[in-house]
Amino acid sequence: MGLAGDQYIGGSIRFAGAAVVSAGGIDQDVTLTPTGAGTVATSSGITAGGRISTSATTTSTSTATGALVVSGGFGLAGTQTIGGALNFTNTGVIGAGGPISISAGGINQDITLTPSGNGRVILAGPATYSGTQSYNAALNLSGGGAIAGSSGSLSLTASGTNQNITLTPSGSGSVAVASGLTTAGAVTVSAATASTSTASGALVVSGGAAVQKKFFVGDDFMLVPTAASTATLRLSGTTVSGVPGLWFADGGLPTAANAALSGTAATTILNASSGGTVALRLGNSDYFTLTPSSAKLETVPLKVVNGIASSSTTTGSATFVGGIGVSGRVSTGSLAVGTGSTSAPVTGILSVVTSLNFPAIAASGGVQDLAVAVSGATLGNAVNITEAGGAFSTAGLVLHGIVSAANTVTVRATNVTGAAIDPGGISYRVTVTKF
Repeated sequence: MGLAGDQYIGGSIRFAGAAVVSAGGIDQDVTLTPTGAGTVATSSGITAGGRISTSATTTSTSTATGALVVSGGFGLAGTQTIGGALNFTNTGVIGAGGPISISAGGINQDITLTPSGNGRVILAGPATYSGTQSYNAALNLSGGGAIAGSSGSLSLTASGTNQNITLTPSGSGSVAVASGLTTAGAVTVSAATASTSTASGALVVSGGAAVQKKFFVGDDFMLVPTAASTATLRLSGTTVSGVPGLWFADGGLPTAANAALSGTAATTILNASSGGTVALRLGNSDYFTLTPSSAKLETVPLKVVNGIASSSTTTGSATFVGGIGVSGRVSTGSLAVGTGSTSAPVTGILSVVTSLNFPAIAASGGVQDLAVAVSGATLGNAVNITEAGGAFSTAGLVLHGIVSAANTVTVRATNVTGAAIDPGGISYRVTVTKF
């Protein structure tokens, strides 16, 4: 049947078999136009070999509005392009048999997941990020913790009681902090790595370390100088009193036994390397040096002021087990030589050299006396007379002396020969020992 014009049918058109509506010509449409709010309804599915397009621009505000409304679900096998928002009225799920990729078009466009009210964006499994992440509010963890920040700061907060925050790098990686790290509680390092250099140990600090209170070390405390500076340990006084500190310094490379200060509550030990020298300095000048062969006071005298009297070789302000070598003069208040009840301390030795010219001395016991001034001599002091020339000048002449008065020694010459002697002027040393 060929119909050239418009046809009006008051009832239904039914086909016993398949019905085909085909437009002739080229690019001609097949249009089904209901009236008013009517629709084109089918009692079963519609299969289209080409594109299905609707020219309606109705906005979708619910599951029952929009240019295309589907009461059930719909399956899309290819790539879909949506010009507006994709809204879920109830609990919505985007599922896939494989990976899901959400890509923003254009340039520098965001992908925003916005929960309502106090809702959250929940990731049921692990998440991997290849770029920088930005959060406008706290990132709450399912266990109760939170990652939060404000004005550029970052806060990691564990929930519950006594819960840890653990940062675990892989392999030989480390947890790096680009700036300072401040903690309100104690910092505990559980690693037990021993330190063998400035770059090893459980805690390694590249710069200086400031500790304001007590500092306990359970093992050796070692100072290792670098190429740029020497290693120095300073125990200083407070800035208020200005008390100078105690310094231990090694100006060169460490040796097998550097200077060390150790000891117990009863004994303090200052130990230097074998063969080395310990120097005590004031104003950078050596005052006391200790070597393997001697202990020397360089520029100042040794002064003992405790005032302990000596009554034996083991008592007094200073005692010596061995001998004492003195190259200069020794001045002493008294000198005790030997022990026992008959020993007497020597309080002084006086000596003068003078020329004595005795007159002629009669034979067989004749005597002549001459007085010699010896300042400090007192009655009872011992007197010794010797010829100062180093040789006996007159045979048969015997000399002895006594302190006859304060500051005066009388020397007596006795002739023990059978003839008179005129000795003439002879130089004598008169020695007075004070007790």
